[in-house]
Amino acid sequence: MKLFFFLLGFAMLCRAQDQATDWVLEGRAAWQARDSQAEWVFRDQLWIGGGWFQSYEEPPRDLWASGDGREWKLIEKNAPWQHSDLPMNITFKDRMWIMGGWHKGRLPGHSASNQVWSSGDGLKWDQVTAAAGWSPRLAAGLVEFHGRLWMLGGTENYYFGDEKSLKNDVWSSADGREWKLETANAGWSPRAYHQAVVLNDRMYVLGGGNYVPAYHAKNDVWSSGDGVNWTRETASAPWEPRMWFSAAAYRGRLWVLGGWSKEKDNFGDVWHSADGKDWQRLETTTCWKARHEHSVFVFKDKLWLAGGHARPLSNEVWSLHLPVDWKPKTSTASLPVLTLPVRVHLMQSETMPAMHTTLAEPDIRRIFGKVNKVWSQAGIQFEIESIGPTTAVPAPPEMRLKPEFDRVHSMIPKQRLSAVAIDVCYVKEVKPNGFYYGEPIVVKDTAKLQEVDGGLDEPLPRVTSHEIGHALGLKHRQDKINLMQSGTTGFSLNDAEIATARATAEEYLVRRKKGDAAGKP
Repeated sequence: MKLFFFLLGFAMLCRAQDQATDWVLEGRAAWQARDSQAEWVFRDQLWIGGGWFQSYEEPPRDLWASGDGREWKLIEKNAPWQHSDLPMNITFKDRMWIMGGWHKGRLPGHSASNQVWSSGDGLKWDQVTAAAGWSPRLAAGLVEFHGRLWMLGGTENYYFGDEKSLKNDVWSSADGREWKLETANAGWSPRAYHQAVVLNDRMYVLGGGNYVPAYHAKNDVWSSGDGVNWTRETASAPWEPRMWFSAAAYRGRLWVLGGWSKEKDNFGDVWHSADGKDWQRLETTTCWKARHEHSVFVFKDKLWLAGGHARPLSNEVWSLHLPVDWKPKTSTASLPVLTLPVRVHLMQSETMPAMHTTLAEPDIRRIFGKVNKVWSQAGIQFEIESIGPTTAVPAPPEMRLKPEFDRVHSMIPKQRLSAVAIDVCYVKEVKPNGFYYGEPIVVKDTAKLQEVDGGLDEPLPRVTSHEIGHALGLKHRQDKINLMQSGTTGFSLNDAEIATARATAEEYLVRRKKGDAAGKP
């Protein structure tokens, strides 16, 4: 049987290919690299304005436009609106609108705004109101819905506020001047740095949270058909809690792109959903570097991404075109769940430290809880048959010159292995993180992995899941976000891998039935 083992590696590919879709780097724009800018699609052009360069200077007030994402023209060097850091922006009634936002970063005289501005050409800007009905704020959601502007949540203070600064009120307006309070307390918790999107005659609020002083980030999704009554579509989407991300509606689906969290820093992942409940991660061969507070547009039948903080600030422009008949990869939600038995061996030895694990039963149950989350994408779950100590036996003299995998296997007593379950043995140390060379699976409890965006948060569940993948017939694949890539925290599977794993799992179940009938342990 082919030897499979972990080698700490790195793949240049960002994701495995998903129906020949791919991100294209259109170029680097003429405008200075930035994040937190306003963005519009207006009169067959992409537009960006203002943004953030650093926290100890006034934000820029320039305005740029491009018809192709490559060539950009400076339209206005100093627009009249000042609060251009994390403003709310939209195209509405054939005009560009910008409202709210933050001014002067951490400098004295900093402030939030409730001004509303609009323009029909980007050159002449009209102040629609100097003080809208909603309180001065930044980083709120803003959408057009049923012929009205809708303002959702936000924060009244960027760097110097508290939990009371966060809002979960909902306002609407037909003209940007007169605003109606639809609800002072929406169903979702007060938040900022979230996103709002309209899809299928419903408004959606996604993620967000608070930056300082009490940081928190969310990955919940809410929707409403009237702005007053809200339904929680999911308390925890599969994309990790985040703020400063971007979202859009494209090809009849909600899209979440990138973002930031205190725990993981920047994200470089792309997720989509038809209903806000069930999400899938888009797989492409190339993608942009992880970033936050970038612009996202839907323009000329493509999804576009521009700028953002990618460590350092970026002025890159990327595009993605999905064919009109594009369909997301097959969901396993409708497939029957295949449950496989697992026998876990906690290897013990008083004379061979490398064969003596210090893991205990609570560790194993935590590990397999995450293993089951990984394998849920394939409709496969693992039921622990037993967890117990297994004493290692000395390796026979003839094994001393054999490869380590053979030596380790020779020290695991065969009479302890199951005839019908998958055996997983945890040891203290082997050269790879784990290996599958015919049963049993061997995993070292000191495993270390290279972290990747959106990867699993702990090495042992990922290593265990990877080796189980080999036991289910999967080969290594050089895609750092894929479960079968060596040495990373990635855990995705493609359709072909899911089909192979399920076919092998079904064979295990047939074998188990035969074993049960024969009375084998």
